[in-house]
Amino acid sequence: MQVTTTNAPTKGHRQKGELTIDPPTVTATGPRTIVELMQFARAGSFDLSELDGDDERTFTLDLPPQGVEFNTRSVSVTAVIIREERSVPFKAVRVEVVGAPKATTRPETVAVKVSGFPDDVAAVEASQIVPRVELPADIDYTKPGSMMAKVILDIPNVTADVEPKEVLVKW
Repeated sequence: MQVTTTNAPTKGHRQKGELTIDPPTVTATGPRTIVELMQFARAGSFDLSELDGDDERTFTLDLPPQGVEFNTRSVSVTAVIIREERSVPFKAVRVEVVGAPKATTRPETVAVKVSGFPDDVAAVEASQIVPRVELPADIDYTKPGSMMAKVILDIPNVTADVEPKEVLVKW
């Protein structure tokens, strides 16, 4: 079976793997001299532009040579289009404590992985990567204390994963 592709997926996407064709093979019957010369059955061209995710289409086979018949007239073809991603790691990024200037964290730094469309990730500047913890407003900072707090990091247009996800805050 031969199904070709035309056009590239939209920006930020790519084709995952090869096209899936069902049935994957077609039986040709007819004069042996003609059938033995046939290399494949053709079924048109799959346009990948404007696709997002899995897309299944039915294609009619091109007509076989005169005197030859195929055991099916059409095939189902599936293309899988996935989002193209880029990831950039940032190690040892200091955690800031909001609302308690003398507070410290353990660990003091976290690892950050920024992921998303390649152009969006490339646009992220190091100054945008400020992991923080926000403590409840009712804490009395005049007395020593500590608590586990979730690390927060918001960067527009990308996903930011932080490890560890929680730190110990002491004041």
